[in-house]
Amino acid sequence: MTTQHGTVVEIGGFGVLLRGAPGSGKSSLALRLIDGLGYGIGDRPLKATLVADDQFELLKTGAGLVAKAPDTLAGLLEIRGVGIVKIGYRAEVALRLVVDLSLAATLARMPEPQDLTTEISGVRLKRIVLDASDLAATAKIRASLF
Repeated sequence: MTTQHGTVVEIGGFGVLLRGAPGSGKSSLALRLIDGLGYGIGDRPLKATLVADDQFELLKTGAGLVAKAPDTLAGLLEIRGVGIVKIGYRAEVALRLVVDLSLAATLARMPEPQDLTTEISGVRLKRIVLDASDLAATAKIRASLF
């Protein structure tokens, strides 16, 4: 098991890892996913649940990768301008999607196929790159899960 930086949420039973530099909007985007229902491109609403904010523990299993919060951070979410709040959380989740956060000006309009996956600990996962401030970011994440 290794500890890594990032924020993890569960949506529809799937784990979504939000990665980016400090201040890139990981926790804020997680809060938007947790706060609201969304459909993405599906036919049922998908609400997110926190797994881990800022740091998570990563376990490699036969089926893939599982993320969970370190005990000291379980159920804690940093909300900039508000502080650290305690919220409901899921103990662990199998990762399905990696969201790398970047500035809008650097995003490819049509990403190359090789840019739509990433490898973590020898496991290949779906990947998208978004600007956390994009009003459609939460819908894009939900749409990318399937």
